[in-house]
Amino acid sequence: MWKYLGNGNKSTREEAVALRKWADRHAASVLVMTEMFMARRVSWICQREFSGTTVSVKVGAFEPPGYTRKDWWKSEQGVEAFKKEVLELFYCRWKYAL
Repeated sequence: MWKYLGNGNKSTREEAVALRKWADRHAASVLVMTEMFMARRVSWICQREFSGTTVSVKVGAFEPPGYTRKDWWKSEQGVEAFKKEVLELFYCRWKYAL
């Protein structure tokens, strides 16, 4: 399905906009799966982009290879992913605030 969204999207918001345009024509609901730390930001963006449409959007989270929800702080990869996502979330909320 991602080929329908294009490969020129440069942000999560641009991906959500492309997904909304596709879903408006092809789906009544969509499930977006993302890594566990990204789920909050992706959900916030999708809820904003799909607001006012008839398409239902749900965001699910999975554990990436290398760490889990229970022990992410024990690995350098988990700590780095967490720090990066905290910055991404704050930036996103600031940039796209109402």
